[in-house]
Order: sequence, then C-alpha cells, then structure tokens
Amino acid sequence: MMLLRQRSALSGFSYDAFDAQANRVGEVLWPTVAQARNARLKWHGVDATAGEIQLRHLGQRARVGWEYTRRGFTNDVRFLLDSDKGRLAEAEVIFPPDSGKRHEVYLRLPFEGRLQRANTLLRTRYQLFEGEQLLGVVQEPRAFTVKRELVVDVPPRFDGLMQLFFFFLVHNSAYG
Repeated sequence: MMLLRQRSALSGFSYDAFDAQANRVGEVLWPTVAQARNARLKWHGVDATAGEIQLRHLGQRARVGWEYTRRGFTNDVRFLLDSDKGRLAEAEVIFPPDSGKRHEVYLRLPFEGRLQRANTLLRTRYQLFEGEQLLGVVQEPRAFTVKRELVVDVPPRFDGLMQLFFFFLVHNSAYG
C-alpha cells in the first residue's frame, strides 16, 4: 500500500509518496509545461525530458512520457513509463468514437489490463483489472481533504515505480 499526498494545497503538481508505516519513499513531479513526444508545437527541445513527469521511489527514477495516438475533438493518448533500464510500462487512454461516453484506461505493458472507474459519492476510486481479475484499487481515502490524497493498494508484485505509474494514470484520468 502506498499513500500519495499533494505537497501543497495550492499546487497539484508535486506529490510525496508514503509507505504503510508513513515513511516517505518517493515523489511524483509534474513539469511546469508538459509536452507530448509527438507535439506539433515544441516548447522543450526535441529529445528533452523536461516536459515529462518524473517518478522517484527509493533511489529508482523513471519518467512518464506521452504521445498522441489519435487527434480529434478528444485525443487518445499513450503514456510510456521509461527508466534507464528501458520501457517499464505502457498505457493508453482511449475515448469511444461517440464522444458522449467517458474514456477508458488500458494497460499494455507489463500486462494487459485496465483501470476502471468505480467512483463512490464524493470520492475517486479506480479498480485495476488484469483480464477479468480484480488486482487492486487506487482511491481517495477520504472525501474531504485540504491536500489531495490517493491510496494505491495493489499486490506486492508491482514495485514502487509501477505503483506511482498507477497513481499517475488515475490522477490524470480523474483530475486531468
């Protein structure tokens, strides 16, 4: 289990990660200006990672880059979790063709799965599935807080960087 808490109530772009014993074990940092890898207008340099989300967990580092897969009234997006060791994970956010429906979040690596919205009254809740098997949840522990908090409760087979990636996907889906 990992708890992620917003550093400042005034800025939703920095989160601290805590383990079950309330020890700080990592962080998630959004850039001031995010940029898709295949952006038409380039704010950052061509190969710069300055426009990517930084994930840090117990000395390990990874970054979340993203690219458009389909552009239109709503844009489908692919998120890529990369570290110095290579590609760790990949997920796609896909909007159904009839724009009246909500987007879906599908995991492609390291397994085929999905994050399915299962909100409760006043609280964000997403369930993580591999096929039809429920693996865990990412949810707000309380309805009202000064600083946004999300709990990632998944099996231990997912390391800290993967848990931070699940947090990012839910955060982006629910609040982005």
